[in-house]
Amino acid sequence: MSKFVHPDVVVGEVIAEIEPRVDGDVLAAIEMLTRWGLVFLPVYVLVSMVFLVFPLSVFASYGFILAGVFVWSVPFYRVRKVLKEYKAEQWSVPLGVEIKNRLVLGTTCFSLILPLMMSNGVIWILGIWGGYLLIFGCACVALKWLAREPGQVSCVGCSYSLVGLVLPCECPECGRFLYGVLDTTDRPRVFSAWFGWVGSGMVVLGLAILFGVFFRPGLMYERLPRSVLLELAVTDDAAFSELILLPMSEDEQSRLIDDLISANNFQGRWSQYSYEHGDWLVQCFGDGSMDDAQVARILEPYIEEDVIELVGPDAVRVGESIRVEFQGERVRMPGDEFVPMMYFRGFVIDEEGDDEWLKGSSKARSLSRLTRRGRDVAWQDANAERVQPVYEFLAEEPGVVVVRARAVLALVRGRTRQTAIDWGRPIDGAFGVPVVWYRVIDLEHRVVVER
Repeated sequence: MSKFVHPDVVVGEVIAEIEPRVDGDVLAAIEMLTRWGLVFLPVYVLVSMVFLVFPLSVFASYGFILAGVFVWSVPFYRVRKVLKEYKAEQWSVPLGVEIKNRLVLGTTCFSLILPLMMSNGVIWILGIWGGYLLIFGCACVALKWLAREPGQVSCVGCSYSLVGLVLPCECPECGRFLYGVLDTTDRPRVFSAWFGWVGSGMVVLGLAILFGVFFRPGLMYERLPRSVLLELAVTDDAAFSELILLPMSEDEQSRLIDDLISANNFQGRWSQYSYEHGDWLVQCFGDGSMDDAQVARILEPYIEEDVIELVGPDAVRVGESIRVEFQGERVRMPGDEFVPMMYFRGFVIDEEGDDEWLKGSSKARSLSRLTRRGRDVAWQDANAERVQPVYEFLAEEPGVVVVRARAVLALVRGRTRQTAIDWGRPIDGAFGVPVVWYRVIDLEHRVVVER
């Protein structure tokens, strides 16, 4: 029994040749969406490819995707009522138009997630398209038996044309007896070997790509020139894995280190490191391949003026309380072989010079050892008590009060509890454990005291 019955078919009358019953509104809507997709798709993909060279952070990638979804969906909102009606009355447009629209729609849906895959490089982009070919190929094979389109009144069983016959009758093709109009359809199936051959080819190609992505990712990089691998290795894990197996000169290794730091430390925050990148950088740092300037580039974003600072009032009146806090960001390193430690010396008022710092001051709050715990500016001292690096005092007379503080950011190899610092010794020998890198951070905050 068919639900696609032409209204002009009458039992006992000759079935005449008809004009295919195409839904004009749906056809116009689908063609408009296809044209829009053919404009949107290449522009979106081209912009996404730019992010292979200038990678986005994760949040920026999500923002770009949401913007793309919004722009892409605007035409759908305009024709939403027509598309809703089409769901209830399928196969009302020529099959070629339908396939072209689904092809553009499917390609766009897969392309929308491209920015999230850019950090993993070309190999995972190929993986997206391999999955797309597999899915669309399976759908194409299914169309060999399921596809229909508007046509002549036909047998509901085999889609043989019944033009010139009178119901009830027997189908000349399959022998099925057709009792009435419900045994006919004007949306006959489109039997074509093309669907099977093309669909099968897409399935095979998609499976081959996915096999290469997951089981032989280095296959496509083996014959690439070293210069190309150096360009790709920053954002492409498979290219990076292939590159580090090859002998590199000192200049090439230094260039790769600098490029990795630049690509992953943009806007002062680490974001896109893979485990392979991080482990390799830590190895370079451990064996001395990374110079002090490169180490500083990794850590300096955490000790810039707008990241680590003394926060307090700019002006108070005599007799009011002045509260100054030492604030900063959580320090992170790629890998966990080297642990960043932050040591806080304390606060002092209007004292300058190393000698004064090392001797201490009656106005300084000195804590023996402090390590950072999270982003809430909470610290832990040598007695495992949570303390807050805050200095609070009373403004006694008008003038300018300068509050200074000193901290040291150091890299310690491995996790250890023996990390105290002796502020009474020169800084080079003040650490309780071997330190592979350190930076002294002197801060100040000026407060104007008014009458």
